[in-house]
Order: sequence, then C-alpha cells, then structure tokens
Amino acid sequence: MKTILVPTDFKSHSEKALKVAMKIAAKASAKIILVHSFVLYVTDIYATSDMAVDIYEEEKEQSKEILRNYCEKIRLEKDVLGNPLQAEYIVHQNFAPSEILLTALNTKADLIVMGAEKHSNLSIILGSIVNEVMHKSDCPVLLIHDETVESDFSTIYLGIEDLQKELPSVQQVIPFAKVFDATISIIHIDSQILTMPDLRNMNIERAQAETLLNTLKQEYDFSDMYLRYSVADEIIQTMDAILLEESPQILALRYQKRKWTDSIFHKSLIRYLMIHSSTPLLIIH
Repeated sequence: MKTILVPTDFKSHSEKALKVAMKIAAKASAKIILVHSFVLYVTDIYATSDMAVDIYEEEKEQSKEILRNYCEKIRLEKDVLGNPLQAEYIVHQNFAPSEILLTALNTKADLIVMGAEKHSNLSIILGSIVNEVMHKSDCPVLLIHDETVESDFSTIYLGIEDLQKELPSVQQVIPFAKVFDATISIIHIDSQILTMPDLRNMNIERAQAETLLNTLKQEYDFSDMYLRYSVADEIIQTMDAILLEESPQILALRYQKRKWTDSIFHKSLIRYLMIHSSTPLLIIH
C-alpha cells in the first residue's frame, strides 16, 4: 500500500477519516493525498464574469490554506521507520464524486478513506457522494463515521454471500490485513436448512470453500484467515447482531452493483450499515 486518497469537505466526519488514514499511512509508510472539490453557483443576475472569477479564486485560496495546514500536521507524524509522513493536496472546481474518482485513477491510489455522514435510506438510493464513489471506484473504499472508535484493526471481518464466487475477493483485504498484522475472519451466513439434500449441499459447499481458502492462503502468502458460518433466514439482522455482540474493529463487504430500480427494493447490507452502524466499512469489489 503506497498511496491513500482522503477526500475532504472539512467537516468533522472528514477529519475523523483523516485521523484513520494517518494511522494506516504510518503503518504502511504510505503517502496521503488530500482532495477537495467545490462547485460555485453564481445566482446574482447582475454578476459579471470578473466577479465569478474573483469568487472562484477566493474559494480556491481558502481551500488551499486549509489543505496546507492539514498537510503540515500530517508531516509532523512519523511512520514505522521514523520518517515523516508524506502528504500533498489537490483542489479543483468539480463535482466531488467525479474529482475523487479521477484523482484516485491518476494517482493510482491503493485505498480511499472517506468520512461518511449518516443518510436516510432514500438519499443513499437516489445518490450521494459516498454511494457514487463506492459504485465506481476501482480500489477499496474505507468509510468512517463521526462515531467510529479508532482502533488498531487487529481483526478484520469479511462478510460474503456466495462462497465460491466471492471468497477470492479476500485478496483485496489481505494488503490491509498485512499492514496491521491482522486476522481475517470470513463470515458466511447460510439460509435455514429444511431438507437432507440441502444439508448435503451445504456441507459440500463448505468443504470446497475450505479447500479454496487454503489455496488462497498459499497464493497470497497469508495464513491468518479463517471461515466461520452462521445459519439464519435474515442476513441483515444476523450480521447486525454479530456487530452488536462482537463489536468488530472493521467490516469488509463486497459491493454488489445493481440497477437503481433493483436498489429500491433489494435489502442491501451496506446500505443498512451506512445508516445504522458506526463500524468502519471497507468496501471491496
């Protein structure tokens, strides 16, 4: 992990995300790139083009000053080798999701760390900055809330729906786990078993998953991960109960791309946790 992108709107949730990003950067000896974007709407019908330019320049300079101060504070911190953390910033007039995604691509970011405000279910479905970045990002996205408790991420929970199709996605979590010398606990929730054939199929699927996991351990030279199972009809309620009972330091989930019409009716675990949980969410693809 070499580059961590931290979008900021200068609000408290973005500052909390920056603190977490600094902790990750210190462990990984990674560079932090701060990105801020803004869009100006001049509503005064008597405003001239020169006035609009002046407003733009003033907004840009104010943003640069704040970002410079952030970078100075970041550089005061040291990484595991005792070197000052690296930091730089980018500020442009652009819509936030577009600027974040473009910057992540241009800087070859390994991770995006974002502050996430609590939204209503409808606002997340119809669109938010976080939702668009999650949907379109090529790299993992770590979501941090105001209420998130900072930790060392010694255990990472990874929730998966389809064992055979989604288990290989653990490769996106392994670099993060290596940074913190963390254990990966892979959680799969099966539906209630009603018949003997269902039970046989479940046992076969689990045995195949264990074989696949052993292969992945060797391929990525990371052995500290294991599968755990639960049986329940309601995945969201079961995962919510696990979070409440065990208070994991971070939960990784695979983002499922769906049509917006499906999003309205599909019960999304990510959407639910963004509204109801303060657990840091690592979104992978």
